[in-house]
Amino acid sequence: MNIIDFVKGIKIGIEPYFFDNVDVEVEQAVKNAISSLEREGAVVETVRIPTLPYAQYAEMITIISEASAIHHQNLVEREEDFGDDVRFLLKLGEIPSAVDYLQA
Repeated sequence: MNIIDFVKGIKIGIEPYFFDNVDVEVEQAVKNAISSLEREGAVVETVRIPTLPYAQYAEMITIISEASAIHHQNLVEREEDFGDDVRFLLKLGEIPSAVDYLQA
């Protein structure tokens, strides 16, 4: 099976959110690729995922909470070994509750 046979009739959902805050060159390259797939028979549709803009906040809660858990003992025993920016994020990561973390 060649790529043209595979693409023909396949549905591709595009969420416009992914084009927010993207370099113009990247946006154009992706849109060119989408157009190419359409020319080969793919069916491209706009999809909306209403909660998608909040994903970055959930990701941040997850990342800093996990980093804080890993570095907790070092932060308690050797706080001065961390730069101000990292120390701030690690302390921030200890704020979310288990409920916040799991929902994120």
